[in-house]
Parts: sequence; C-alpha cells; structure tokens
Amino acid sequence: MTLIPASGNLHFTRDTQRRVAHSIDRLSVLHDETGHPLPDDINEVLHAVLRAIAEGEPLSVSSLPEEVTPNTAASMLGLSRTTVMKYVDEGRLHATKVGSHHRIPAREVLALRDEIERKRLDAVFDVMQLEHTMGNSH
Repeated sequence: MTLIPASGNLHFTRDTQRRVAHSIDRLSVLHDETGHPLPDDINEVLHAVLRAIAEGEPLSVSSLPEEVTPNTAASMLGLSRTTVMKYVDEGRLHATKVGSHHRIPAREVLALRDEIERKRLDAVFDVMQLEHTMGNSH
C-alpha cells in the first residue's frame, strides 16, 4: 500500500522545507503519547522522511504485504524472475506455494537486497583500495 494524498502529490514550499529543516535538530528522539521514546528504527524512518522533505527530495512511503510474488521480488532486487526462482531452488530465498504460484516472505527479499547492496559496496571499496595501492606503487 502506498500512501498518496488525495491530490496525488504533496508539494512543500521553501518556507515549509526550511521550517522542517530547523525542526529536525530539535527532534533528536520522538516520543509517544506517554512520553516514552519511540523505538530507534521508527525514529530513523521519521527523521529520514523529515530530511527528505527539508531537502526537497522525492519521497515515497509505502508498506509491503508479508509475502510477494517472484516478479515483485525480482523488481525489488533488480534481478530477473529466473534468478529469483534459482535463489528459491537453492534455498537462498524461501517460498511457499499458493496453488501453483510461489510467495516469498517480503522480509527475506529485503534482507537479500541489503546483503546484495553490502556486497556491492564492499566490491566498490575493494576496487578503490586496489586503485589506491596501485597508484602508490608507481
């Protein structure tokens, strides 16, 4: 489910963006109605939304169903459906069958996406380190 205002889009004025930017610093930890701090992950999400508004960045807030189709998983991962099904066959992703259709836990897809991103960043840093090392050897 994607949260979309009735008008379809929200556009914030520069004044609103500036006011949000100034408020972020004062909202280091958000609290519930009883005064207890919200969990760290909730605070991180809310601060990310506020930062995006303050900086005028495009923003989409959505939730996922508990299980997704292989096509949706492929889209989330930037992979082909064939690769996703290979991961299911290998046990890298778990899937249940609903009739003749597969369903994959969205949390597993998100965890795999994070793992792929970490590996990609590690590879980039490895290349940067190699370039640095080679640059110093000449």
